[in-house]
Amino acid sequence: IFVGRLSEEKGIDQLLKAIPYIVTQNIKIVIVGSLMFEENGPKDKYQQFIVEFTKQYPQKIIFTGYIPQYELPQVYAIADVAVLPSMW
Repeated sequence: IFVGRLSEEKGIDQLLKAIPYIVTQNIKIVIVGSLMFEENGPKDKYQQFIVEFTKQYPQKIIFTGYIPQYELPQVYAIADVAVLPSMW
């Protein structure tokens, strides 16, 4: 699971580029977040790149959009691993 804004400094592209190297076939990557805390906010070029890149793996990647802070404990509970690929 990744939780955060879909912005370049968060490193989501690095997480997605690692997918071909994951040997376990039974995985789902859940991406929780949006561009700026709004589910239907405008998409920038980076976010558009992420959406296009993930079309290669439609069965492995799930976008949830923005989820309010108070609901995140339930979301984290479904995950086996949390990934923080920050580029900062």
